[in-house]
Amino acid sequence: MRTPWGALPFALLACTHLTPFSPRGLSGQTLSLRPGWTMALSVDGSVAGRRAIVHLAVEEPLSLVTEGCFDVSPEAVARVDTGTSRADAGTGPPARFVEQVVASDVHLAGRPLGDVRALRAAGAGCELTLGSEVLIGFVLDVNPEARTVTFHAEMPAAPRFASETSVVLELTLDPRTDRPSLAVQLTSVGPPLTLPMLLSTAQGTVSVSAAAGRLLEGSDVGGTALVPEAVALAPGWVLHHLVVSVLPAPEAASARATEEAEPSAAGALTGVLGAEAWGHFHALIDLRGQRLLLYRRPPAVEGGPGPESWTHLFSESTPKGTLLRLISWQTLEAGGQLPLEPGYVPLKRCRVGLTLAPEDPGASLEVAIPWPGLEQELPDCARELATVPAWTGELAAASGPRPCQGTCVWAQELSTEKTVCSCATKPVVRGPSAKPKETGPEPDGPEPVDPPGPKKPRR
Repeated sequence: MRTPWGALPFALLACTHLTPFSPRGLSGQTLSLRPGWTMALSVDGSVAGRRAIVHLAVEEPLSLVTEGCFDVSPEAVARVDTGTSRADAGTGPPARFVEQVVASDVHLAGRPLGDVRALRAAGAGCELTLGSEVLIGFVLDVNPEARTVTFHAEMPAAPRFASETSVVLELTLDPRTDRPSLAVQLTSVGPPLTLPMLLSTAQGTVSVSAAAGRLLEGSDVGGTALVPEAVALAPGWVLHHLVVSVLPAPEAASARATEEAEPSAAGALTGVLGAEAWGHFHALIDLRGQRLLLYRRPPAVEGGPGPESWTHLFSESTPKGTLLRLISWQTLEAGGQLPLEPGYVPLKRCRVGLTLAPEDPGASLEVAIPWPGLEQELPDCARELATVPAWTGELAAASGPRPCQGTCVWAQELSTEKTVCSCATKPVVRGPSAKPKETGPEPDGPEPVDPPGPKKPRR
């Protein structure tokens, strides 16, 4: 592996005893992803006995840990001279030095991994981001149906679905940072535009720079979002319902500072490809081999069954209720609705279900029932739903009225007909080429999703 950020100087500050970090303990392990609306790679773990959200981020050269993982301010063991800015333009000049601290006694899926050196990041909650200096030793096998990630020491065999098709995409690793990128073609109002896009596994959103958004829409759309007619990862591997955020244009002073740090960043035609794009497929991410393998189901045959069920709905009983997982292998041009039917326990006070915005095949989500917002707004309904150990239901493509707009979980109190929605946060879609697409309203309560990732220090 290349040294992240090239041969960067480290200013050692202290002699700290470390328990050797042993990522080999992850080899062959399959971990469940945390509940959420996308396939962003976040799992449960702990740091120094404190519960932590652990993000798996191939886009980060070095690991990061938030201040919320420490009772007192951690001692810096090194200062890292980053020397370059982040891949996304417009964030201002990078910090010259970033403190590196020790995240001690890290556990993942109950397995001790030792102590991790990580860059210090702001954040009240305890979150650890494992960067490419750890992940480059593995092939990450991301299964959207099971919502799991498996660590392989070598490239595994093809998925068990013989009917699936596959494509191999070449990853380019930045020679200074090892950040992986790939070429993606977007089509909007003008000619197709091919961009180098940073592959992100820790975030869900897909975004492009202000300069790229301007070319795609024929006007300045910085700070908003659009739905391109097509986002092509390879010939024939196209997404049509993907919301793409457009980063704000950098201010002149910030742009000049960014240009001084990295001349190609300011105003560059770049983007970030998050899990809302690659998460529609069974993915094998191989940083060491510089490749991204995608597998998908073949399209459905009109009036005929597919090789596997076209909609998978799973529920898992928990002490507080259930975790509900859905994946749809069909195209939902106008969205869909899925009323949920309780298993074993009848409902008397309320009803519950899912709504989906227009989606490409492979849309996956996992939500908790009940969720915190429901417990606040409809406490009696939440208590009743918490007694249900399992759920069933049939997804139906729908364009008519629905309880919520967008991709949401909803519950309605029968006596008052009050409805509470918790929806995937979607940006407002603007621009002349945007197709009609539902965008979720602000949730009535906290979403049953991962909290935002740790704030990264500017580099």
